[in-house]
Amino acid sequence: NGRKLRLEIGDHKSGEVKAATSEMSRMVSIFKVPAVLPSFSAPTLAAQAMAAESDAVLINGGGFSPQLLNKKFLWNNRITSNLMAVAVLKEAWAGGARSLCMIYRQDPSGIDTAAAAADWWTKQGGKVLCEEKYDIAANNFSSQISKIRSVRPDALATFAYGQQAGIVIKQARDFGYTGPL
Repeated sequence: NGRKLRLEIGDHKSGEVKAATSEMSRMVSIFKVPAVLPSFSAPTLAAQAMAAESDAVLINGGGFSPQLLNKKFLWNNRITSNLMAVAVLKEAWAGGARSLCMIYRQDPSGIDTAAAAADWWTKQGGKVLCEEKYDIAANNFSSQISKIRSVRPDALATFAYGQQAGIVIKQARDFGYTGPL
């Protein structure tokens, strides 16, 4: 309808909070943007206070931590991880799994997902045998997979995404884990 849009791009470097806050500051201070499309939970959470201060709307399409809910100037358009985790675990439970290990990213999305998963799993009567965390820049999970394999869970919850999800799954299979993922 005749409105002109200008696109400004910033990089949070795959989830680095410091990079995200620096870019958000640049967006609202220099470019005076009215809206930002963030991604990943930790950068979005970090940018939210600046968005609220500057009346810039965040339209979250990438982060899925439940911490992102009910925040001023933050709109979410995806399901949160606590709901996703339960949906996935219901399938594992229905398939007969009763012991679980989890591997997840050491950030709000991973931590919140694992907390919701562990809560639901134990309320069903299941046991969480281990929780293995990894850094956002990790690409080798052999240490975590080795620990997981040693306790022999019925199911392995891989709360990972992007390239890391594929690497976790491949390394789990390479290490001999044959159960459901």
